Amino acid sequence: VYYHGGGWVLGSLDLADNLARTLCHYGKMSVISVDYRLAPEHPFPAGMEDAYAAYLWAADPENAQELRGDVNKIIVGGDSAGGNLAAAVSLKAREENGPMIAQQVLIYPATNLAEIETDSFQLNQHDPLLPAENMYWFIVHYLSDESQKNDPLASPALAEDHANLAPATIVVAEYDPLCNDGEEYANLLTQAGVDVTLIRANGLSHGFASIREFIKRADWYTQKLMNTVNERL
Repeated sequence: VYYHGGGWVLGSLDLADNLARTLCHYGKMSVISVDYRLAPEHPFPAGMEDAYAAYLWAADPENAQELRGDVNKIIVGGDSAGGNLAAAVSLKAREENGPMIAQQVLIYPATNLAEIETDSFQLNQHDPLLPAENMYWFIVHYLSDESQKNDPLASPALAEDHANLAPATIVVAEYDPLCNDGEEYANLLTQAGVDVTLIRANGLSHGFASIREFIKRADWYTQKLMNTVNERL
């Protein structure tokens, strides 16, 4: 169950189609690309609620069978804002005793909207695909109230407890403003006893998986990601 990026404000099934097909091809698995509601017309928690509803839909045995899926091997994942949603879905599923999630796959995720100014954020604030000013803009439009930054479903890193979550594969990029964010979330999960594989894509920046056809290194790391996911199944 794949959630596209776009800062919770931008993005569409068409724009996400390339990466969704890539995950399907390299992972040799069915991929459900989710068209969740976007802010500011539909601020938090609307998009997250849609993401959770899509996961529940995929976990229905009849729906899974129609898509040649396996309810015992459900993966929730996404890139950037979609990685944030996948992490939130994993937390909510644990709290509500939802259907089993086999894995969570977080590709350069944003996990702490209350403290985004990490070292990598400062160092890479002029990243062409995700400059710092864009990240601030996304957050302002996604959240309808400043206090929502501290809601674990908006900032999964701020959950009181990260134990008993699905095994995670987390991908970060060396020159990504969100690099430290993803690394710190990986550490939080590891400290809570969650099985975590952290992949650091050296020499790459935010959004590399969406342009893997043009950059050999990006393609290699995208394949490595899906090989890692398959090894966990």
